[in-house]
Amino acid sequence: MPVIIAMRKFGFEIDYVGDRAIVTEAISRLRKAVRLCEPLLKDLADEKADAGQVTLSNRHYAFAARYKFFSQQAESRYHTADAPPARRENVSADPLDFRLVTDSINQSLVCCA
Repeated sequence: MPVIIAMRKFGFEIDYVGDRAIVTEAISRLRKAVRLCEPLLKDLADEKADAGQVTLSNRHYAFAARYKFFSQQAESRYHTADAPPARRENVSADPLDFRLVTDSINQSLVCCA
């Protein structure tokens, strides 16, 4: 299977194996689908919000714990490295950068949950 689309523990994710052309086409179709669905979901989200049927989960504890863990790891490795890490330039807009699609879908899921 060249493209794997899944709802996982930390949200909607897309993985791929194989042909870039197939994956690029899949991403293109997903972006179009998100653009088509957002206006339809907006009315439903507004209706649910007006009726008080919206639950927002506070996940600060999970994000704070992850931030603390990774910042401690980075700090430790930075001080024990032979040389400071090379500065990374901004990553180019790769058509297979799934974060644009998955972030949009995850935001929609949070709004309508």
